Amino acid sequence: MNAGLCCGVYLYSLASTPEEAITEAEFVIKSIRNYDITFPIYYDIEDSKQLKLTNKERTNLVKAFCDRINAANYIPGVYSSASWFGSKFNLNQLKKYEKWVAHWEVSVPKYDGAYGMWQYSSSGKVAGIEGLVDLNYCYINYLTYPQNLKPGKKLVLNNTPLYSSSIRKDPTSFINGTYYIYDGIAMNNRFRITNLKKNVSALPISSKMIGYVALNDIV
Repeated sequence: MNAGLCCGVYLYSLASTPEEAITEAEFVIKSIRNYDITFPIYYDIEDSKQLKLTNKERTNLVKAFCDRINAANYIPGVYSSASWFGSKFNLNQLKKYEKWVAHWEVSVPKYDGAYGMWQYSSSGKVAGIEGLVDLNYCYINYLTYPQNLKPGKKLVLNNTPLYSSSIRKDPTSFINGTYYIYDGIAMNNRFRITNLKKNVSALPISSKMIGYVALNDIV
């Protein structure tokens, strides 16, 4: 985060019941509450003890974890191998969660479902990191998800067009510095902003927000 990188989280699960999965979710939520998380919170489910469960039981673990993460206003997702995705879950019940599929050293993962990330190698090298690392492709701009544009979201703007309304074509000015999402409501792909954190969601709107910025200019 200090390097200006977008961050997400994953938890390697050892749960065997939905109650344990919820406990794992609570642990994650407590651990990240002081951080700006923009990528999904992924549930890494691939442990050998979970191999002994049924597809229904594994699916219920994912649902319990991801629903608790979603309730905390983070983007929920599930990470697993292509083979597990293809045979170890009832995928029709997991459509609303993000997918991160792992399948190394192939041209495309052998998984027919939709996914937002693909872990394509476990033998990558990155300057500044000792040893081998996993490598991934990301196909979705998670910064545009509603969870990442909620009220109070900090924006550092640089020569960004500011509009007086959600429909005005020409900007009234160009702004620089620190601002905040006012209420998180999108209107014609624009968001109201304020220059003071104490004004977030405060009333009256007309005196607390300073104008509108376009989604494409802030992500």
